[in-house]
Amino acid sequence: MFFDRSDVELGSGDSTVTDFGEAAIFTFDKTDWVKDTDFETNVAPAFEGVYSLCVYGGKLYAGVGTEVGTGTADVYVFDGTSWSLSYDSSVDGAVRSLFVYKGALYAGIGGDVYKYDGSWASTTFTAG
Repeated sequence: MFFDRSDVELGSGDSTVTDFGEAAIFTFDKTDWVKDTDFETNVAPAFEGVYSLCVYGGKLYAGVGTEVGTGTADVYVFDGTSWSLSYDSSVDGAVRSLFVYKGALYAGIGGDVYKYDGSWASTTFTAG
């Protein structure tokens, strides 16, 4: 199934002490913001957030991670029906960027670049 929604998606994080570790996706249904899903890790004291969103191959990808503390930078994918983990980097931090370039999806994680073109791999990015 392809990502073909007419509503707006927003990535967010929750920094409350009672609900730490929650990165969430909200959908604007033209009236209200509604929580669509969350990616709970419950890693204290890290407050997870969604740092990047990108459409690739008809699917929506979300870059998740932490600003402080421990917790891995992960990439989740929405196939039009449900969210699933696409890549677990095992790197503390956040997926700061997701972008498409020359037919592949790239993720900026912890100062490194990872490429997805059917499978994830660390890569060197050179423009041009």
